[in-house]
Amino acid sequence: MSHTIRIADRKSTAKAVALSHAHEAQTALTTLILAVSIVLLFGAVWMHAT
Repeated sequence: MSHTIRIADRKSTAKAVALSHAHEAQTALTTLILAVSIVLLFGAVWMHAT
């Protein structure tokens, strides 16, 4: 019985780690898209102003 519980804990831990990494990747991608959008916006404003 103890061995079964340990396997279940390992599976749930692996799933939690995978979800954590997926959330980190999504956050990084969102930050990257936001940064690129801001740079392009400033570039467009600069080109329009000059």
